[in-house]
Amino acid sequence: MIIKGEAGCGKSHLLGDVASNRIAEGLPTLLFLGTDFNDRSYEAVITSKIGFSGTFPEFLSSFNQIGCQVGSRALLMIDALNEGDHANLWKNKLPGLIKSLNEYPAIGLVVSVRDTYFDDVIPDDVEASSKATVIEHKGFKGLEYEAVKQFCLAYNLKLPNVPILTPEFCNPLFLKIVCDTLEASGKKDFPKGFNGVITLFNQYFRVLDKQFGRIRPEYKYKKVVSTSVKLLAIPVFEAKYNLLKMLDAESILHKSFPNCTSLLADLIDNNVLLKTKPQYGDENEDCVVFCYQRISDFTIASETIKQYQDWEVFSESVKEDKALREIIVESHCLYKGILEA
Repeated sequence: MIIKGEAGCGKSHLLGDVASNRIAEGLPTLLFLGTDFNDRSYEAVITSKIGFSGTFPEFLSSFNQIGCQVGSRALLMIDALNEGDHANLWKNKLPGLIKSLNEYPAIGLVVSVRDTYFDDVIPDDVEASSKATVIEHKGFKGLEYEAVKQFCLAYNLKLPNVPILTPEFCNPLFLKIVCDTLEASGKKDFPKGFNGVITLFNQYFRVLDKQFGRIRPEYKYKKVVSTSVKLLAIPVFEAKYNLLKMLDAESILHKSFPNCTSLLADLIDNNVLLKTKPQYGDENEDCVVFCYQRISDFTIASETIKQYQDWEVFSESVKEDKALREIIVESHCLYKGILEA
């Protein structure tokens, strides 16, 4: 089974939950991470990780036998194939792994991959050629209000009395960020509408500034998250397809924080930025965008407005400024979020 879905939709949590429940029930289960795998063969990685001294076929035979003995599938899971320095190797490796398991009917294989990287990592026609099942994890889509209700109960927050219209609330990770930020700020009211979410984002950045200061000493008192978001806002907007190349992002951050060599990686790991690839054209270089569209819209709008001393200057600049004309005149239908912000 191959599970695909957007970043933060709950793929890793799902596999972790399944593994924890199965292990608690005494069922044979192994869970690996995509980052566990490198340029070594998957056979060597799997056997070394579990401390198995025999060959990979011997491991499969033993794992299969355990499944037969307990009357359950022996589950082998790999989360986030798209992560790790050699993720693209799975396009050639995965068919071999699936084929090797065909001889062991008691072993089941489950892998997950972010939808952005699906075509880069998963072999073409994998469903037909390997008889794999591909399913899409949609997070809380269609169940947004019930999800918000459960999170409010867990965090002791007030349940919103208006419809949940912000699309990001179908993303479990986004919802957790909202609740963690409200809890850290001591607030109980769930954000209402666009402006409520934006106020929350500002608080979220302030919370992250403090958290980053505890992660690494070089971040302390520098407001690295708030500043980084502002530094990258316009470059992200002006980049092709609004995807800023990672090398360019690193260069921008280095100018302001020359001693913070891990800053871009930490922004990605803490869900401020999302590492992705272009879905159009022939380019295949890693890029970054803001994890959530609302953050991107608000920050771009805020940083754009700051460049002008008053509304009169701003309105006059629309005639000449290429970026402003793009947002307000030429492609305004594509930038409704920025205009609303």
